[in-house]
Amino acid sequence: MKRGLKKIYISCFLCLVMSHNVAVPVPVYAFDSGTVLSIMSLGIQYGMIYFNLKYLDNSGRDAMLAGMKREYGVSKNKKAEVQLEGIMQRLVSVISAEDPSLAEKPYQYFVNSQTSFNAFCTLGHNISINAGTFDILDYEESEIAFVIAHELAHGQNGDPLLNQLKRSSVFTLASLIAGGDSSSVELIALHAAGDAAQAKFITMPAEKAADRRAFDFCSKAGFNPGAGAALWQRVMDKADKKSTAFLSAVFGDHPSNLSRRDLYALDMNSWSNGTVAVDGVSGAVNVAGKYVFTPMPHNDRSRLELAYLAAGRIAGIYHYTDSLVHVPVAEYRNGTVFIGKTAVYETTPGEDGDKIADALNAAAGKNIKIQPVAAYYAEPVIPKY
Repeated sequence: MKRGLKKIYISCFLCLVMSHNVAVPVPVYAFDSGTVLSIMSLGIQYGMIYFNLKYLDNSGRDAMLAGMKREYGVSKNKKAEVQLEGIMQRLVSVISAEDPSLAEKPYQYFVNSQTSFNAFCTLGHNISINAGTFDILDYEESEIAFVIAHELAHGQNGDPLLNQLKRSSVFTLASLIAGGDSSSVELIALHAAGDAAQAKFITMPAEKAADRRAFDFCSKAGFNPGAGAALWQRVMDKADKKSTAFLSAVFGDHPSNLSRRDLYALDMNSWSNGTVAVDGVSGAVNVAGKYVFTPMPHNDRSRLELAYLAAGRIAGIYHYTDSLVHVPVAEYRNGTVFIGKTAVYETTPGEDGDKIADALNAAAGKNIKIQPVAAYYAEPVIPKY
């Protein structure tokens, strides 16, 4: 087949498979029998790929999971396994309440043996999270929950199958040019898992939509609503230190780490009814427009990561109370600042917990020296973050 003519027919096929219901006018060219056979082969391969993708996304999902485990290994980290199980139970409980059909195709998941920072959802509601993610995030439950919730959001949005359908047209064309066969179920499964792990064929809008749903899932499941912003602040902190584990995770079309942090910070602020915010440069925590405190860096967590985590706990309280007058009184005891029964911040040497508690009370318009504590509130039910 002449090269120019072959390119024309490949372009026509690509337009057809990508446009779905849009009719594409195909120009008429003289061509030989070899061209016809190649075009037919292309269509057959694409049809087989589509059939196998649907198989792996449904009745073949156990085979997909087994292939993932062979490719990425299964971690022996029991601590990570137990934490993953607990997080999944809480998140899936929230999702199932919104999507009863999940009972027919429940999520399957495991901790793989990779040491870098990553997680992915692929065909068949199969999810895997790298063992390294737990170590890198220091087992901060709510931060890990946001990583997993993001992948669950992709699953709920149907992104794994949609992304592979996009990929299949390109993959089939490449196979035609190379003279190979791209339709085998084993090859499709391998590439589907690899694409998901490397975030290929995922669009920016799909990523932003997954982040937004992840916040919804996590906040409803009782995880710290500030942990999404804290997570991406930690990613930036580690990347700044040239952490190999973080830099090995390449997110091609994902939003920037900074934009993801700031969007999650806005979500947290909205969750608090517009009351709690963090200055993204200084790490200052503000409540009801008043400065409360700026955390000191501790261990390997920066002041900004700690600020988002603390602000998230405070935001949870303001979400569940209808006015400032009903906000529980803050107090400092045994190294921890509490608002009512909720621990919101654990101080480090050099920090004045009493001063932080006083600032929280002032932001809520409370003067505990004049009025007894019992007069301020009926203790609301607050999730333990």
